[in-house]
Amino acid sequence: MEDVNKGRTTSYDKRKGTASGAERQVPYYVVIGAALASIYHGARRQYERSELGLGLAVFDEAFSKMDGPNQRTLLEFYDDIGLQVVIAAPSEKRAVVYENLDSVIDVFRHGDNASAEAVRIKPHARTQMRAANPQHLDDAALAERLDLFALDSAD
Repeated sequence: MEDVNKGRTTSYDKRKGTASGAERQVPYYVVIGAALASIYHGARRQYERSELGLGLAVFDEAFSKMDGPNQRTLLEFYDDIGLQVVIAAPSEKRAVVYENLDSVIDVFRHGDNASAEAVRIKPHARTQMRAANPQHLDDAALAERLDLFALDSAD
């Protein structure tokens, strides 16, 4: 592997096992997405997105080790290549991906019966969730938000 900015070369053996969770996951998700898009759409990439048809990608607890920006980038990549992503996740883990989803379907089990409740997350709501997420703030904006919080708490 070569760092083109610094001109350093590192062997894969030395680098193996040192990556973060997202650095380990992202390449696999990119390959899976590219393979699915190739299978679904083949050479039809030149057509309008609406003409591509179904391109379903289903994941169970996907992106569990990725932060919001990596998730968003990956989901945008899937959208760009014509895939419709379905993610199954328990309630406590899916809050991380809310700002990157179009819809949420809650499935409730009652003995042998099940019910579902669907909610569509519109672009404005996703934008507001991203804006409210401190993960996307730089240090100055985070300090300002903390100062405002301290002022509100003092009242």
